[in-house]
Order: sequence, then structure tokens, then C-alpha cells
Amino acid sequence: MKRLVAILLVAGATFLSMHSTASAETKSYVSLRAGTALPEFTRDDVATSGKATALVGFTFGIQPSDLFRWDVFDFSYFSGAQSSPSGFPSLPTEYADGFGYSNMNIGTGMRWGYFGEDWKIHPYVSFGVSANRSMYEEGMSRASEWYFEWNIGGGVEYQIIENFAIGLRYKYSDTDFKRFAVAEEAHKISAEIILMVFE
Repeated sequence: MKRLVAILLVAGATFLSMHSTASAETKSYVSLRAGTALPEFTRDDVATSGKATALVGFTFGIQPSDLFRWDVFDFSYFSGAQSSPSGFPSLPTEYADGFGYSNMNIGTGMRWGYFGEDWKIHPYVSFGVSANRSMYEEGMSRASEWYFEWNIGGGVEYQIIENFAIGLRYKYSDTDFKRFAVAEEAHKISAEIILMVFE
């Protein structure tokens, strides 16, 4: 929880300082995402993939220049991933149905690319950090706690009209989740709509 508070305080302070000194070219945007998450779990040095599950999310951000976007507040959630029991030989027989996992993510991130209006297609790379609320359930045992996460990825947007675009993005995320000797990482693929709301 302390990491979450620290991340939000730093993001808020940075946003206020940048917003107060931003040039007239600074734009604000919101985006909505929907897609799939492909979690991967490691237990006792044995890796297995969870089932693909639905992912949803949204972002509020600013664009100080045509080369940079800051996702000031970024939220995403996925749930329902179940391990393949045969993937973990050490999984006790009473957990033959595997385990449940859900993930709520609150953070901030940056996108580097070219977002100028003279281009219709905008490719970019991204990096972010966040607080990750992970819930892991094995039989009658359940653990839910905040963890630190970092992510890296990229995407491409297509500008339909002046203030509206659609996009496709990919994120690889890794957390310090370590419950029941299980580590988690994920591949996230989503479609996105982006609306510039203030210039």
C-alpha cells in the first residue's frame, strides 16, 4: 500500500508541475482499452501458462509534445486465469482444479513515438510502473496484497479524425508477486480508443 501511495503522490505532483508550466500545445486525452491477458506463472522453478482472460482498462494522460505522451493515471483489470494443474508437478492433489488469479493495476506510464497530426499512423514504445493488487486462490487458501509492477511494450494508433484515434497495444508486465512460492508475469494485448479532450 505504501508503494501505491508513493506512486500516486509522485504522479500527482509531477502532473501539477507539468500542467502549470505546459505550453499552449499541451493536449489532454482519455483512452479506453479492452483485450486479453496471458498470465504466466512459475512455481518451484517450473513455469506454466494460465488461461487467456479478458482485460479492461482506461487512461487519463497529457501530451506535452508530438514526441511524448504521459499516461498520468492508468488502470487495468483482469480476472479468472486458472493454471493447468499438470503444469505444476508439486501442486498438491487437493488443488487438482488449479488455482484462481486476478489482477488490478493502478499506475503511470510513458509513450515515446510520433503523435503529430500530419501523420495518420502513430507507432510508439512504452514503459510504466504501477501498484498491482493481486489475488491468488489455492483451494481454501487466499492471498490478496499490493505489489510493485513494471511494464514495457509498444503499440500503434490510427488517427481517424482530428481528436479521435484507435489503436492496438502490447504490454509485458512483471511483478514482485511471491505468494505460495508462485511468481507471476503477463502478456497483455488490447484494442484502444483515444479521445483528445483538451488543447
